[in-house]
Amino acid sequence: MIFNKGRGGLGLVLVLALFFLLPLVSAVKPVENIQTFTEGYELRIPMDNLLEIGADHEFETHVYNISNGYPIISGITCYFHLYNQRGKHTLEMEDATASHTFDYSFDVMGGNITEDIAYYVIQCNSTTLGGFHTAELAVTNSGTDDSGLSEAQLFFIFFLLGYALILLGWKFKNNLLIILGGMMTTGEGIWLFTNNLGTFASTSPQMVIFAMINLTVGLIFLFKGSLDFMEEGLW
Repeated sequence: MIFNKGRGGLGLVLVLALFFLLPLVSAVKPVENIQTFTEGYELRIPMDNLLEIGADHEFETHVYNISNGYPIISGITCYFHLYNQRGKHTLEMEDATASHTFDYSFDVMGGNITEDIAYYVIQCNSTTLGGFHTAELAVTNSGTDDSGLSEAQLFFIFFLLGYALILLGWKFKNNLLIILGGMMTTGEGIWLFTNNLGTFASTSPQMVIFAMINLTVGLIFLFKGSLDFMEEGLW
């Protein structure tokens, strides 16, 4: 029967795997921040905090005088700054001409829309007055906020299920459960590599390590469980 000794080793693997998994399931909802001055400009911006990765996006703002609500369509320059998760600039743009009567806009190419971006700031100034708007950004593969379970949540469920099957098979000496758990865990590792390796490599290197651990552990238990299953003459 498999792994009769050193059961503490599997517990260590699980602890390490959970450590590497934490950044995958941690998420912060976008927070919008708007100035509350009584004099200057107010910037009104559509709710475009949720973006599609790699897709072009047009950021737009309407500018009003805070004191009387009158639209400002000339005599100002608006600046757009995009930042990544480390607080560094990734893009700077400006627009001094209103389009569609009221819009100051910034066309951001899809190459700038990655999971690494975190927030943006739009600042509009005249020679005497100014105003700004800043908001956090969220980037998803589809650009939509699913009401159901996210990919990360689904992965976490299958991650726990795969290792639960391995643990149950190990405890009750059932190689079939170990094989099923190994297959599930191996599939999770393959999914991480084929769908998210580029993203993880650029934003969270420990995610790449986690993918390798998950794939390796899955293959080990799948291979060893299959051998023992055949030795028992049940395959």
